[in-house]
Amino acid sequence: VESDITQAGALGDPYGSGVRTTWWVYGVGPVKIVIRHAGGPLSVAELQATNLEPRTAPSDRAWFPLSSGTTRRYRYTNTKHMKRASVQEFTVGAVANSTARVDVREISGPIQVRGSYVFSSGQSGITNLSVATSAASRVKFPALGPRSQPSSRRRHFFTPMDLAVYGINPVLPAYPQKKDTWKTSRSGRDYNVYGVTGRSKVIGNQRVRTPAGRFPALLVETRMTQRGYRFGSGVRRSWFAPGVGLVKLQFRHRDGSVSRVDLVKR
Repeated sequence: VESDITQAGALGDPYGSGVRTTWWVYGVGPVKIVIRHAGGPLSVAELQATNLEPRTAPSDRAWFPLSSGTTRRYRYTNTKHMKRASVQEFTVGAVANSTARVDVREISGPIQVRGSYVFSSGQSGITNLSVATSAASRVKFPALGPRSQPSSRRRHFFTPMDLAVYGINPVLPAYPQKKDTWKTSRSGRDYNVYGVTGRSKVIGNQRVRTPAGRFPALLVETRMTQRGYRFGSGVRRSWFAPGVGLVKLQFRHRDGSVSRVDLVKR
């Protein structure tokens, strides 16, 4: 890591200004530091001994890419409530400061929908910040909770992204690895919005087949309960492919129905 440093107010003494280069080893920390002072001197510090051991650095693959202009098309069905597929397209719109807006529009099917989702990509991973959608649906889905929210503010399962972000943040941790787990908190914003208790776990890597092709994917399983609402409770399994994002999703609701999402075009 190279840093340009300027010490303000040190006229005539450039020793506090210059270029610092630091070498880091994952699991250990900085192992070498070199400062080229503006006045010419060179300072060098090197690690001599440690009881720490280097570790394999986590993968930096983009499991949920948010590049402006990226478009994905999905097919969404439910075995009981929506047997005719709803096909919808998602496009990454404005991107700024590790935050992105993802817009949705319907292509075909029983749900007419427009809206957007805002995601942030930070140290905690991919987090859904807000949802704003409007829909006209010929499908009658069971109601979702929580009871603490008026019906006008409760979420719906109108889109594949509604299913993917429902209940718990982050959608994915920053560097997901097998057996990583995270859970809801009753004191957090997500609980106020969804009223869901649950836990997510990274199951591992699998190959999955979709209408858009076969993908090596990371499987994340979420078990959740929305008290008093069986349609809002169950087990969600989401598959994310590097450089692609969500490619497949299955939500087994406790009302006995199964929602399925497949990538059909990228």
